[in-house]
Amino acid sequence: MDSTTTSAPEKSAMAPGSLTLRRLLLGVGSSAMSQVIAAAQPILLVPLFFRAWGANGYGRWLVLTALVSYLSMLDLGGQNYIGNLLAIEYAQGNKESFREKLSEGVSLFTFVAIAALIFLVIVLFGVMNSSLPVLGKVFSSEERWIILFLGSNFLLSIPSGVYVTAYRASGLFVRGTMLGNVLRIGHFASSAVMLYISVSPFVYALVFLIAGMIGTMVIVWDSRRKMVACYQIRIGLAEAKRGRKYLRGALQFWLLALANGLNQQGVLLVLAIFASPAIVALYATHRTAAGLVGYFGSVLQAPLWPELSFLWAQDRREELRKVALLAIRIIMLISGLAAFTMWVLLPFIYPLWTGKQLQLQPVLFAVFLIQGVLAAGWFTSGWSLLAANQHRVPARWSLANAVVTIVLAVLLASIFGILGVALATLMGDMLCGLLVYPKLVANTLRFSVWRVYQSMLLVASLLSLLVLVVLVGARLMEGWPFVAFLLLTIVIWSISALYLTLGREIRQNVTI
Repeated sequence: MDSTTTSAPEKSAMAPGSLTLRRLLLGVGSSAMSQVIAAAQPILLVPLFFRAWGANGYGRWLVLTALVSYLSMLDLGGQNYIGNLLAIEYAQGNKESFREKLSEGVSLFTFVAIAALIFLVIVLFGVMNSSLPVLGKVFSSEERWIILFLGSNFLLSIPSGVYVTAYRASGLFVRGTMLGNVLRIGHFASSAVMLYISVSPFVYALVFLIAGMIGTMVIVWDSRRKMVACYQIRIGLAEAKRGRKYLRGALQFWLLALANGLNQQGVLLVLAIFASPAIVALYATHRTAAGLVGYFGSVLQAPLWPELSFLWAQDRREELRKVALLAIRIIMLISGLAAFTMWVLLPFIYPLWTGKQLQLQPVLFAVFLIQGVLAAGWFTSGWSLLAANQHRVPARWSLANAVVTIVLAVLLASIFGILGVALATLMGDMLCGLLVYPKLVANTLRFSVWRVYQSMLLVASLLSLLVLVVLVGARLMEGWPFVAFLLLTIVIWSISALYLTLGREIRQNVTI
């Protein structure tokens, strides 16, 4: 098949010159479905794990899974970086360069995965001996095979994760995401059946690996039917050597992931030094509840990311500016409404959720909610930079954010305890995020930074008005009249806020 040939699916995948609302909405729907499946699967399988293996067996499985999960970090940020490169080449019509970059990226990370697998086998069956303790006992022969099966599946996901970016880079985000959703549902069903019939962890891990291999083959088969570049891909040592040039850019994305991990886990370790395990649990549960505010941003980010890459590649800077500002207002508005809803509902849910063992701390929760709403503004402003592979400076500031947060947490924890740690995370975001990201995106896209802050202030003002009206209503009425007033206020506010912040912008700049 000729490299200049374009299949029908590729021609219709992306309408040049416009960001279509229909395509974006379909992308948001498929992305939301992925999030729901990913969240529901571990929750629904827990009772079956206990039924099949008991508490000790399930705990052992969690430990083994956690041990090998770190292998996925060998992705080294390649999925995001190479995916962006592919989207840019596709938008510019460089089909041969698209195929070359895909071949080099997949080849590079295939050899990374193979090298890691060889090392894992040597460690498990050569270096590791019976004297290595894990949770008070040693690895049995069966457990080593389980680690190998699980590790192989994680390693397989590294080159396949780079490979599937061809879907989003070719305007086929929805197809790729829905195919992944079907495979996840199939994996969930097979897992439920195996646990219901109480297979051993060894068999479960083996089937887990086989399912991963089958899923990869299905993706390869489908992509070769829909994308010429995937049909013509070459995997080899020469391509892997040429692909080494992508590591420098990819590692900057890895730094972003590392910084996020430090921000999430580092502060917990600091708090554990100054407080009891119960206080750590209190902090973690409040942060988890407030973290639901960021769910809506992650749902929209996945389908919008390739669109931003297309606009950057085609040098449509004005459209990119408008979409970037529109995304800030959309995500911040929805996140703010979600934060308000969580503030109202959590006092009723939190005691049930924690088995009445922990007590809700309103000030602590408010700090986390404010942090989440602000992040919906400043971090969303950086999406266009990340999608265009202009991520080196944001990555360094993210790492600085993590360092500043941990240092402030150490200083404030001894004075203000759990609230001090929460304030440290908020201050880190403000110093290295809110004051930095808008300036970076404004400089890169060449427009006034005030336009970014203006968008954020508009939404913040509308949210403040909602809170003020509800507080006044709470003083004047109670019971069912207040509930009716609250619901009516939210409906009227939502319609007005959407019209003021989004209506005209969508009609002018986004087609159906």
